[in-house]
Amino acid sequence: MSLPLLYSQPDTKDQWDGWSFNHAALHYDWIQVIGNTKQIALQQFLLDPVDPEDLGMWLYNHQVAHDQVNEVLGTTGYNLLELDWRDPDQFAMWLRLNGDEHTRISAALGVG
Repeated sequence: MSLPLLYSQPDTKDQWDGWSFNHAALHYDWIQVIGNTKQIALQQFLLDPVDPEDLGMWLYNHQVAHDQVNEVLGTTGYNLLELDWRDPDQFAMWLRLNGDEHTRISAALGVG
């Protein structure tokens, strides 16, 4: 998995597919590591593929996934529920916050 890829703005369907797969893989790795090392079973959400035309439930499930991991780690994450990906500035900020949180969580769990 590539943490730097999480910071890039996908524009085409192929870019969205690559971003989505890479992003979801990190989430699934976190769940496996937490299950193996802490014997805690987290709910796994379907985070791939991402449909940029219908982000509502995906954003909610994604936030819950981050919240679960942050609870296990005793950390606080960002609010990643709000996103208008058509607004380049808002999307860039969301990607940065999400990428930073992925970097922090992955480092804490030794993933990535």
